[in-house]
Formats: sequence, structure tokens, C-alpha cells
Amino acid sequence: MQSMDLPKKEVSNYIPNDISFDILSKLPMKSLKRFSCVCKFWSNLFEEPQFMDIYRTSLFVSNYDDHHNSCFLFKKTPELGENQNEDNIVLLSGETFENKVKLDWPPPFEVYRGRIYIIGSIVNGMLCLCRGNGRGDHICINQEVILWNPFIEDFKVIPSGSFKHTILKAFPPDTIFEDLSKITTFVNIYGFGYDPIADDYKLIRNFCFIDNKKYELDPNDCIHDETLWQIYSLKSNSWRDIQVKMPNHILNSGWEQNGNAIYFQGMCHWWGYKDYYGEHVLVSFNLRNEVFITTHSNPNYHRLGKHMLVLKDSIAMIEYDESYNLFISVLGEIGVAESWTRLFRIGPLRCSINPIGVGINGDIFLNRYGKIEKFNLNTNLIEEIGVTGRIKKCQMVICNNSIFPIGGIHG
Repeated sequence: MQSMDLPKKEVSNYIPNDISFDILSKLPMKSLKRFSCVCKFWSNLFEEPQFMDIYRTSLFVSNYDDHHNSCFLFKKTPELGENQNEDNIVLLSGETFENKVKLDWPPPFEVYRGRIYIIGSIVNGMLCLCRGNGRGDHICINQEVILWNPFIEDFKVIPSGSFKHTILKAFPPDTIFEDLSKITTFVNIYGFGYDPIADDYKLIRNFCFIDNKKYELDPNDCIHDETLWQIYSLKSNSWRDIQVKMPNHILNSGWEQNGNAIYFQGMCHWWGYKDYYGEHVLVSFNLRNEVFITTHSNPNYHRLGKHMLVLKDSIAMIEYDESYNLFISVLGEIGVAESWTRLFRIGPLRCSINPIGVGINGDIFLNRYGKIEKFNLNTNLIEEIGVTGRIKKCQMVICNNSIFPIGGIHG
């Protein structure tokens, strides 16, 4: 039997732009940076209006896989004129946040003794809450720390450890604690997260020492070189020292973070300062190998304020300036300042704003003169969501219901 030769078809290696744009828009920034060397066209993706429209649409939607079941926790400090002795936390849910439920703080925090802060992100349904005790014995500490699952009302008090013993370890051996009466010690919790290799939840804190006499002369030149870092393990329920070097001036006050810190892929991230004049640095701490990585921000990006978040498996920041503009940038690789890519500029908006969180479908939450509003990137519409709180004293985090008790994780 004579074989029949099938007609040959030419195979094209050309991929239409709409198909390639759709595929590439689903990738994290690190992958897009890596693939920019494939061809000249791909290296200029962020200059293509068509691609930017697609990327903007997918940027927030893909941020939460189960967004229909998501809700938000809104921590507010009352506005001036309201009851100042009370921080509130409200559960927001529903398509238009029509469901608002004020939650009770866990028992350790029911009685007011200072402002309450959320440290970092919600991790597997757990919040890390921190409260300042004020000043005593020349120690300014936020030692009241708990882990809390608000959905099942389970909590665990984190032990503070021996502060005097810990502080002495940071100074020469012949130092006695009474010699430190001229020193003010600040203890700040900087991050809360999960170590997937050790299957353990961890906290990181820092002891920073201020020379009171020098502070009176120059507040910008009063920090001792001595510093101390500690890690808390939920498995062992204890703190331990870690041997790391991190210049004190690169740190930010734990109170200044006010929600501007996150946990992402085994690392805790927060903003610090490169110097005393305010240039921002991203500080990242790997919970597994206990190593710091710093990423300088682009000097051209310096604005009035920054809000950190995670978008499409990448660290991102929302900035705002004195002209009421918002800027959204994404980091391609931790430790590489050149990998910051500015994606969007929004505005100018009609008034001063302060970003406090990000939602789904292109929503950014703003605090405008004490009123919380939702700004949608896709429609450019702003609408109030029916809650209020003092400017720069509010935090909003997205969360999913978790039924796992903290004691059941590591009894």
C-alpha cells in the first residue's frame, strides 16, 4: 500500500499579544523581571498600556484566592472627642461591608491600660496583639503581647522574660543594673510569622538603649551601639537571644509601624530608616535562618508616607505625596533596590488621604480626615464604608475564618 504524505504545516513561534499579555499578567513581579530578557518587547511590558490595563485588573483579584469568604478586621483609635480610653476592633464583611460587628478584646486586654496594636499580618487565623505599658524602671516596653484567634475567641499570653537579665547581657560584664539608670530601654516587637520548616510560630523583638543625657542635647544622636535581638518560639514558649548585627538607626519604632509591617513567605518585613534623615529601608528577617536583609527604596520614590502590602506574590508599597497622589510600586527581588517597579500613579485625589489597607477587586482603604473610605482602582470611585477612626491610628487587615485553637497547634 502506497503511503500518503500529509501536507506539511508551518509552525509559528509567534504568540499574539493578547494571549501573551493574559499569561504574563498572572505572574509575580520577580518572574516578569526574569523574563524581561526574552525579547525587547517583553522588557518594555510596563510601558505597554494594553498590558498595564490587564495587569491592573488582575493585580488585586488574584491577591485573595477565597475572597468571597474573606472579611476584614478594623482596629481603630477613637477620634478626638470620643472616649479616648478605648481602642475598638470591628469585623467587617459583606459586599459593601454592611455587616459590622464590634468584637470584645481577649480578657488580658479588656481593661484599658494603653494603646493596642496589631503586629504584622494575620497568620493562619492568628493575630499578634501588643500593648504598651508606658514607662517604669527606665524601661519603655510593649511587653503585654498575646496571640489571638478572634473567630473562636482563643488566645495565648506571651511571656515577657527577664528584662533586667536580658538588658545586662547587652553591656560589658562589669556593668550593674543600677548603672543603667541613665539609660532608657525600648523593647519593640517587630514581626510575627510562621516558620514552615520548623512548623513553629515566632516573634522577633529588639532592645534599643537611649542615653538620656545625650537625648536632651540631640535626640538624633543618643542611641547606644549596643543592641539585642530575641526570638520567641511558640513551640518552646520562650525567648532566646540571636546573634545578629543590625544598626540601630536602621530601625523604626515599633509604635511607628502601626500596621505597616507584614509577614510573607517565611519572612517578617517592616520599614526602617537608612539614616536619621528619614530615607526608608525595607527590613526583612528570615524566620528560618535568622538573617536580616535590607532593601533600599528608590530615592526618587520618597514620599510623605508608605503602606506595605502583598500583591501577586510580591512585596508592594502604596505611597502618597503632598499633592494627594497615590503611587503603587512592586519589589521584584528582596535585597535588590533596582527591582522596585512603579506600576501606577493615581490622582491627584480630592483631598489628603492615608492608605491603611488593601482589599479585593482593586480596592484600597483610605483614612480621610477620620472617615474610612474605599477607593476602587478600576472605577476610580471613592465611597465611605461606615466606620471612623483617628488619622494614622487605624489598622485594617484581611482575614479568613480559622477554627484551629492556638493551644491545639502547639499544646
